[in-house]
Order: sequence, then structure tokens, then C-alpha cells
Amino acid sequence: MEELRHRVAERFAAQPDRILILSTDSGLCRILKSELEHHVSCPIQTSHPDRLSTDPALAAGALVVCLLGAASVLRPVLPQRCPLVSLAISDVDQPLAHIRSMREPSLIALVSVSKLFLRRARGVLAPLLGSKHSLEEYLVENKGGLQLETFDLVLCDSVAFHQVKAREVFRYQLVSEESVAKIRAGLTNVKVVRTILTEALRAGSR
Repeated sequence: MEELRHRVAERFAAQPDRILILSTDSGLCRILKSELEHHVSCPIQTSHPDRLSTDPALAAGALVVCLLGAASVLRPVLPQRCPLVSLAISDVDQPLAHIRSMREPSLIALVSVSKLFLRRARGVLAPLLGSKHSLEEYLVENKGGLQLETFDLVLCDSVAFHQVKAREVFRYQLVSEESVAKIRAGLTNVKVVRTILTEALRAGSR
């Protein structure tokens, strides 16, 4: 009986009960946390990856989340059995199609709380702009509103969206539905495992 209790306790301790978002960009952490809070009920924390070297317990008991491409760097410094989900971003077909349909020279604004978001979005939009459209970027570093009514189109992340006032605003959801499903599945599996182990513990006490 005591051995069974010990095994159950070990399994419980190994299961994630929170989400830990790791990124070198604090603004990106804000975006990911804000979006995931709409899909899960567990605690969500954010951190810079460098903290892992000074605080080994940081990822203990967490489902670690990062952007696609960062997993290969993070995996060697994470605990051996720590679950890691690489997030795939949503497709950008809709905003790109909208820009392609703009026949007149237009003024476009790119707004985000993340420097990385702005840099990557700029790279995606650049081929469509040419000499026809003009692009201006805004890094939102406070909670004040942005008056951008002079722009023909404003593209922004899901956090900055609430601070923008413009004639036409496109809110880009960064985390794809596929990635949300992966995270939910990981957390759901934890509940299933705990249910099975609890039932086994009860059976062993009879």
C-alpha cells in the first residue's frame, strides 16, 4: 500500500499543473499569455529562457510553451521529462489578401507590444508593399491609446488591438488553433492520468 502511494505521489509530481511561456521577447510573452488565457484555466507564467540556468526549478511541474524554432535551444536546458510544446502561428492569408486587394496607394500601420512580432511581420509584408504602399511601425510600451485614423489599414497583435483607434483594424491572432489543441490535449492527459491513479489508489486501500 505504501509503495502504491509513493508511486502515485511520484506520478502526480511529474505532471504539469501550469503553463510556462519562455521567450527572449517580453512583449511576445504578453501576447501568448493573453491569448492562451482564453483557452485554459490553469496558471500561466512567463519568463526569459536565461533564468533556467540560475533557477533549475523554474520549469518543474510546468508545460513549457515556446515559439516554433526555439525548442531545439530550450530542450537541452529543460528537465529531462519536462513537456514542451512548440507553437505554430496562425496563417496570414487573410491580411495578405486584403493588402493585395488595395488598388490605391495606401498607408499601413503595424502595431505590436512585441519587437519580435514587428520584425517578423515586416519581413512578411515587405514583398507586398513595393513602392505602392507605405508602412509605419508602432511599438506599444504603455497602456495609452493610439490614434491612427489617418491610416488606411492597421495590422496589430491581439494585445495592442485594444489600444488602437483607426478606420480599419485587423487583429492578428498569433497562436494557431492547432497549437491550442496541443496544449489542451497535454493538460487533459494530466487529468486523465490523475483520475486513473486516484482510482488505483482507492482500489489498493480496499
